[in-house]
Amino acid sequence: MIGLDRIVLISQSPFIANWYLMGSFENAGLDVKLPPEMEPFNASAVYSGKLNRQVKWQEINIADRIWLMDLLAPSETTVAYAFTHIISPDERKVDVLFGADEALKVFLNGKEIWQNPDMGSLVVDRERVSLDLKAGDNTLLLKIGQGGGRWGFIARLLDPNRELKYSAKGL
Repeated sequence: MIGLDRIVLISQSPFIANWYLMGSFENAGLDVKLPPEMEPFNASAVYSGKLNRQVKWQEINIADRIWLMDLLAPSETTVAYAFTHIISPDERKVDVLFGADEALKVFLNGKEIWQNPDMGSLVVDRERVSLDLKAGDNTLLLKIGQGGGRWGFIARLLDPNRELKYSAKGL
C-alpha cells in the first residue's frame, strides 16, 4: 500500500533578481510614509535615514532570498525599500509571489495595492498578490519592515512563458 501525505507545487518562474535597495529608515510602521514612497523614483536620491545616516539607492542582483541585514545598516527596528521595473508586452493580470521577514507593503505604478504588517519569517512564495500590469514599463516598490532578527524578502511573478522582463533601470 502506498500513501500520499501531500503534494507541493513549486513555481519554476525565476525570482526577481535585479533591484534598487534603499535603507535603513526608522520603523514607525507600514502606514508612516517615507520619501521613497511619496516621490517618483530617482536613482540619485539621497535621504536622511535611521540615526541621521545618509541613505541612497544601491543596485543589487541576487536571484534568491535577499537578506537585508547583510546589505543595510542598522538592521533592527528599521524599514527598507526595494524598487524594480516590470516590462510587459501587453496589458495583463499576473500574480506575484512574495516572502518577507517581517512586514511588507507593495506598490504598483506608484499606488499601494497590498500590505501585511506581520508576515513572520521569510517563507518563499508565502503570499500571492494579483498585479494589473499595463503594456510597457511598470514599477514595483516594496516596503520591508523589520523589528529584530533576520530581515529579508523574495519575489517572483508567475510567468510560465517568460514574457515579462525585469530591470532595476527600466526600459
